[in-house]
Amino acid sequence: MTTTLLWQRTINNHRPQLAPQTAGQHNNPDILMVKMTLLMNKTLMTLASLASMCVPMITQAAELPDLDGREVIVVTENAYPPLQFVDPKSGEAIGWEYDAMKELAGRLNFKLVIENSSWDAMIPAISARASTISA
Repeated sequence: MTTTLLWQRTINNHRPQLAPQTAGQHNNPDILMVKMTLLMNKTLMTLASLASMCVPMITQAAELPDLDGREVIVVTENAYPPLQFVDPKSGEAIGWEYDAMKELAGRLNFKLVIENSSWDAMIPAISARASTISA
């Protein structure tokens, strides 16, 4: 009697298990279970892929608000690279938050004003409506 190494992934045990191979192996419940599991995994992966392709279409279909050139004041500290910092070579304030705010300004049609502030002063500035967003 020969044995075939079957890879069965279970929640508690990810080690290979040995199952006997017989002449009627297609009727073996272990092999059928493995085949069904593989088929289900393949089906779920296909459905997940299709769903992920639909999400951008749904979000693009949603209409974005138009702020009609309204001024939006963003305060930042420039102390947390790569989010926001001053480039040592050029002295220019750069980073992901600057890029994201510029992209939002273009898409939502608002005038972007970026101010520098300490972290401790940001929350009171937003509470007093001296600024719109803290980045």
